[in-house]
Formats: sequence, structure tokens, C-alpha cells
Amino acid sequence: MNHLNQEVSTKLELIHQTLAETEAQGFRLRGTDWFAWATAGASNTVLLTAESVTKSFGLIH
Repeated sequence: MNHLNQEVSTKLELIHQTLAETEAQGFRLRGTDWFAWATAGASNTVLLTAESVTKSFGLIH
């Protein structure tokens, strides 16, 4: 597994643990900075021709 995949896996595990500990049903990371954090620096660039653009990243547990 390469470094980026390991980083994303570690962050997803942290998120899953936090959801379990808090008994939350989901979470929302809002903004490009949180998207970049959760995806190890990946870009959330969306084509300008897209009908709707969202800047949120979430996971339902």
C-alpha cells in the first residue's frame, strides 16, 4: 500500500472510531481544506459546467 492510501486508510479508521465512540450516525467535513485533509491532499475540483457543486464530504456509519 502506498503512502497516500495508508494515510487515507488511517484517517478513515480514526473517523470510524470516533463515530462508534460518540454513537453518531454520520459526519460532515465542510470546505476544501477538510476535503484535502480527509483525502491526503486530493483535489476536489469540479467542472464548472456541473449543475450543482458541493464542498462537503461526509460518511454515514
